[in-house]
Amino acid sequence: MNRLICVVALWMAGLFCGHAFAQKTTSASLSVASSMTQNTCYINGVQQNGSSVASISIRLPTVSKADFSTAGKLGPVIVGTTSKGSNIALTSCPANTNVALALDGTGSIDTTTGTYKNTTTGGAGNMNVQVVNAENGINTALMPTGTNKIIKTTDGTGTANFLLGARYYATAAVTAGQFTTTVGFNITYP
Repeated sequence: MNRLICVVALWMAGLFCGHAFAQKTTSASLSVASSMTQNTCYINGVQQNGSSVASISIRLPTVSKADFSTAGKLGPVIVGTTSKGSNIALTSCPANTNVALALDGTGSIDTTTGTYKNTTTGGAGNMNVQVVNAENGINTALMPTGTNKIIKTTDGTGTANFLLGARYYATAAVTAGQFTTTVGFNITYP
């Protein structure tokens, strides 16, 4: 019996047992918390189960630094290659329920402007990217902190679509170079 307890303790707590026949007993507790959802949403056909993460690419065009000579200058909104009117397609979500998309605060954030900084070493200077809700051309800036969300209701089959866009945002006169940044987002649903 003591040997079994030792093996279970090693397995559960990752501790080392000295003697298999120790006379001392120590009590401990393990707290486990979780929740179950009706369905797990798929994002662009990829099941979100912790081991896979959906990825979206938006390629901004090459631009002239002369077009971005002052702070606050914005480029055109680009949504990437999409013929569906969306670049984030949710499927297999709970039917007829609210789903919310918000930026998750990860990435290289410029907190002064609410934009994302260039992460390319030696890349374009004074150039950031603003992420927007591009549906119906409204182009409302999404804050990196997730304070503003896009909320949709899934249809009867558990489907909802979002359209995100990105545009250049000059913080001062821009210097030439490459640009790369990464933006994280969350989809929240019951």
